[in-house]
Amino acid sequence: MALTLKLLIIICAILPLIVSIYQLHSYKYFGEHPSEKTKKNIEFSKKLNWLTIIICCSTLILMLIK
Repeated sequence: MALTLKLLIIICAILPLIVSIYQLHSYKYFGEHPSEKTKKNIEFSKKLNWLTIIICCSTLILMLIK
């Protein structure tokens, strides 16, 4: 039971990690001259993606340690 829960937590941490990395990679496709509102939204989304990456990585590290 504990192993199943551990695997579930690891899978639930890997999926958002993959999505966040993909989103960070895709921001370069907004063009060379986005509007100010788009720039602000991109910067806010980047911060959220980095936060998600940090949380997912720390969760994975904790699960691998225990």
